[in-house]
Amino acid sequence: MNKRDEIQALIETHQPAVLGITEVKPKNNRFTIEECEVAYKGYEIFHNLGKPGRGIALYVKSDLKPSVCDSLDSDFAESVFVECRLSGNEQLLIGLIYRSPSSTADNTAKLNKLLQQAADLKPSHLLIMGDFNFPELDWNTEKSEAGPAHPATVFLRATKDAFLLQHQKLPTRYRVGQKANVLDLVFTNRDDMINDVTTTAGVGKSDHFLLIINVNCDYDVAPRQARYNYKKTDFTVLTQELEMVDWVTELTELSVNDVWLRIKEHLHGAVEKSTPKSSTSGRRGKSWMDTSTLASVRKKHQLFRRWLQTRVGADYQAYIKARNQARKKCRTAQKKQEESVARESKRNPKAFWAFVKSKTKTRSGVADLKKPDGTKTSNDLEKAELLNSFFQSVFTKVDPGPLPPPPSVPHEQTLENFVIEEEDVRKVLANLKVDKAPGPDGISPLSLAKYRMTGGKQ
Repeated sequence: MNKRDEIQALIETHQPAVLGITEVKPKNNRFTIEECEVAYKGYEIFHNLGKPGRGIALYVKSDLKPSVCDSLDSDFAESVFVECRLSGNEQLLIGLIYRSPSSTADNTAKLNKLLQQAADLKPSHLLIMGDFNFPELDWNTEKSEAGPAHPATVFLRATKDAFLLQHQKLPTRYRVGQKANVLDLVFTNRDDMINDVTTTAGVGKSDHFLLIINVNCDYDVAPRQARYNYKKTDFTVLTQELEMVDWVTELTELSVNDVWLRIKEHLHGAVEKSTPKSSTSGRRGKSWMDTSTLASVRKKHQLFRRWLQTRVGADYQAYIKARNQARKKCRTAQKKQEESVARESKRNPKAFWAFVKSKTKTRSGVADLKKPDGTKTSNDLEKAELLNSFFQSVFTKVDPGPLPPPPSVPHEQTLENFVIEEEDVRKVLANLKVDKAPGPDGISPLSLAKYRMTGGKQ
């Protein structure tokens, strides 16, 4: 929990498609951790925070269409398995696992069974990662330093029986005065699935290193929607386009609805000629993540890589200093943002409630749904049609006969005509909130307000 800020900095730097975190809960935690406390924008989160144990959280980008794998039935609690859709009807099954160092032999047996079940599903791509805590295993020789009945030896044998390949060979945990061990493992069912695994500095003061896994698979990315960038609008062009319209001739003898449609047509045409479009990249960073903070995090990882190469004490001390500095800067930057939001809350309530929303709510997509024939939906259209069919089935059945006549409502006065003065329109335009997004009509309040300010005639 106290490493959240630095994790956000790592997301900004690496933009991973999948992120796995173990030991999410602090030791001896007395409070329930809510999902919104550990969520990150742009990722679907899958976790076991409501169960006993240290907790794990698996984050998957929405482009992968992730959904919980309900084909696995295991009593091993500290695990999460998620199915993802790849290009060409291929499937990626991702598993995140945490095994406590004090785990019993029975619990390890449940883990071994879970690995076999995952392999038996035969997905085109299988990725299982996590903190397994087996220091007795030498993954360079793929041999166990313990006896044949030891849980580590039994686990190694189970991975071979499931035809799983382990890709992490370098130590993933180091503490001064202790032997470095390979505790965090990366398993796949294909030798060509992993391009490389990079070991880099851990998060915060953790003695576990961070693994960056380059997975060789393709998935379809949803096209980014192009939107008008009103910050770059040429309001001179906008005004000229609207001033060229002879409104009296255009709107004479039209119904109210036709008048509105004609006005909207000209407004959209003027915006199209004066406002460029840009596609959202999906990489909108945190407002508190300034250049200095991000640079301190990158420096920490650079010095860690230097220490890995040299193993010199001076380089390790330089890394420790940079690590502490990066941790401090992340916390300071986050605190400054919170103070700024609180200080400006009365003048800018929109920013305040946006901040509150980011801390109290999570957004997730609709998982794959099971159709009546037992198969699952494969795209958003099928999901929408299935949900629509369900909602339709619970509606009240209406008699197909003729509709009853509406009740007669007496009225004393009739509104025949009304007058809207030009000054009334100007007052409405003057009170527009220009920081609001366009409504269903697609007309930006900023465009209308700027047109009024430049002397446009309504």
